[in-house]
Amino acid sequence: MIIKPMDSLETRKLELGILKSFNLPANKAYLVEQEWKRLNAGEKGEKNTAYLLDFYLDKAKNWAIIHDLRIEHEGKVAQIDHLIITRALDIYVLETKAYGDTLHILDDGSFIASYQEKEYAVSSPIEQNKRHAFILEKAIQPLLPKRLGIVLKPSIQSYVLIDQNTILKRSKTFDSSHVIMAAQFLSKLDEKYETLGVKEVLTKASKLMSQQSVQDFAEAVAHLHCKSIENYKKRFGITDNDQKEKAFVCQECEGQVTSKNISYCKSFNERFKGHVYCFNCQKNIAA
Repeated sequence: MIIKPMDSLETRKLELGILKSFNLPANKAYLVEQEWKRLNAGEKGEKNTAYLLDFYLDKAKNWAIIHDLRIEHEGKVAQIDHLIITRALDIYVLETKAYGDTLHILDDGSFIASYQEKEYAVSSPIEQNKRHAFILEKAIQPLLPKRLGIVLKPSIQSYVLIDQNTILKRSKTFDSSHVIMAAQFLSKLDEKYETLGVKEVLTKASKLMSQQSVQDFAEAVAHLHCKSIENYKKRFGITDNDQKEKAFVCQECEGQVTSKNISYCKSFNERFKGHVYCFNCQKNIAA
C-alpha cells in the first residue's frame, strides 16, 4: 500500500528555470546549471524506482511504501527517497542514485562515476544512507507499536538503488552488497520472504503486526515529513544586481519574448528542448 507518493519538484524547477533565463555571473550560472541537471537526473531516477516499487507493492497489504520522506530530528535532517515497512517491522531505507554511464566501487570503499568518458569522485551513498537510517531510527522511537506493553524493535536496513541506465562495477574485496539495482532489490525481497526458515518465522511472529497496524504505523511515520522550502537565490548568493535578463527572442518567429515566456519554456525544458518560444509559437510545439 502506498502511504505517501513522491513530492512534486515543479516549484523548484520553475525557480531554477527563471534563474537560468538571467545573465548571471559565470560562477553562479554554473551552480544553477549543475543544480538543474542534478535535480532532473535525480527526479528521473526516483521516478523509475518509485514506479517499480509501486507496480509490485501497491496492492500488497503487508507492505507500506513512503516516498520522499524528509525528517528533521534534533538538528539533523534525513532525506529518504523511499521507505518500505513490513508486517514483521522490517524497515528498508532506500536511496536512489543516478550516476550517468558507469559507477565504479573501489577496494577502499570510494565511488567513482563516469559520464561521457569523464570520471569524477562522488561521496559514498552507503554512508549517506546509513546516516539517514540512524536519524530515522531515533525519530520513530515514540511511534513504535507495542505488544503486551513491550515496544517492538524494528529491523532497519539500508540499501542504495542504482538507476537501471547505470553500469555498476564492483570491488572484489569491498562489501557493496547493499548497493543494488532496483529490480534486483525487489527480487531479493521476494526471495527472502518466500523462503524464511522455521526459526526466523517463529522469531518474527512475536512482533508480526496486523495489516491495519502496519498502515497506522506507516501513516504516523509519514506525518514526520517536513517539506523543504528551497531558496536558490539565497543558496547561490544571487543578488538583484546579478539578475540581468538575457536578450532572448522566439526560436520560431524571432519575435520578442517576455520573462513569462522564458520561465514557462524553461519549466517545460523537455518539451521545448531548451529553446524559448513566444506565446503564439508555443501552441504549435508538440506537447
